[in-house]
Amino acid sequence: MNIIDAACRRAIPELLGGDLHGFRLREARLLEQNAGPACQYLLLGSIATEKYTEPLLNVFGDRLLFPVEFVGRGDMSRGGLMLRRASSGEQLSYVSLR
Repeated sequence: MNIIDAACRRAIPELLGGDLHGFRLREARLLEQNAGPACQYLLLGSIATEKYTEPLLNVFGDRLLFPVEFVGRGDMSRGGLMLRRASSGEQLSYVSLR
């Protein structure tokens, strides 16, 4: 995380009265409206909790994808896997979250 990311993570919830979730949901809806029906969306974060996945599924539906190789891995392991795959040129396998 860089300094700008850190500042945004603190500033945005304060601007929205602490509603970072609402902000992300509004941004997801905006992305969906502008990207069009052929676009697919890739979630590279954790799917361990519905707190994050369910609102995105409500917006993106079956077009919300996740690398199947990420299942059961923590943040550092997912990051390492992405770096290894990028280095080798081998793509991850994506599946719908539904």
